[in-house]
Amino acid sequence: SLPKFLAAGMKSEQGKGLDWTKVKFFFCDERMVPIEDPESTLGLYLNLFKDTDIKREQFIPVSVDMDVEEAAKDYETKLKVLMGADPNPDLLLLGMGPDGHTCSLFPGHPLLDETDKIVASIKDSPKPPPQR
Repeated sequence: SLPKFLAAGMKSEQGKGLDWTKVKFFFCDERMVPIEDPESTLGLYLNLFKDTDIKREQFIPVSVDMDVEEAAKDYETKLKVLMGADPNPDLLLLGMGPDGHTCSLFPGHPLLDETDKIVASIKDSPKPPPQR
């Protein structure tokens, strides 16, 4: 539901006053599905923002056609190229699932113990689709 709130805010009077061309969109929780799939986070954003000034080039997509672990490494490289060796975004907007998960970090899952990676993959998400 977070993308819907963001899209509504962008279309509001306050949102129209911002220069959205200076914004890049990165993903904390992309599902490894084609963009046409209803579960695609990128697909959802592109659909919700189609009536705004946001261009597709402003989205930094996850390569969902790769193996999930390779896609995570590839996305980490993209982040480092755009933001430096220690990526530090200006703002993070994170939603939360009904089970308390955010960024595909699920309560009780071993992925919560990861401390070294900037981008980590998950192959056994308790919520479908399993690869994120």
